[in-house]
Amino acid sequence: MSKLLLSFIMPTFNSSEYLSKTMDSLIASIGQHSSSVEIICVDDGSTDSTVAILEEYKSVFDNLIIIRNNHGGVSQARNTALDVVSGTFISFVDSDDLFEENFLDIFLSNKIIFRDKIRGTLTLTEKTS
Repeated sequence: MSKLLLSFIMPTFNSSEYLSKTMDSLIASIGQHSSSVEIICVDDGSTDSTVAILEEYKSVFDNLIIIRNNHGGVSQARNTALDVVSGTFISFVDSDDLFEENFLDIFLSNKIIFRDKIRGTLTLTEKTS
């Protein structure tokens, strides 16, 4: 996969009760940027329908990556996702978070990306008037 702008990393564990609301709000907040964003969900050994719900969302959001782990905790789940991340920027989110519609539009319109040609790094900073 080519380099994407942003990767959302979401650990999940027995999240079926609220996961659909979270995924609906996250996908809506991504809006027109879906081709430059990925969502990496690392399931941490759920015993409920969490993975089945994620599989349903995979059919409507092409850049959804689902990884299944044995139960190892949220830190291990996030580290697993970091091994496969494609985004230039990373946002850690939780499976019960809710996002404002057009979150990504607002975020990007209030930030400037600076390239450091010497170090080869990117920095996101707030715009100033």
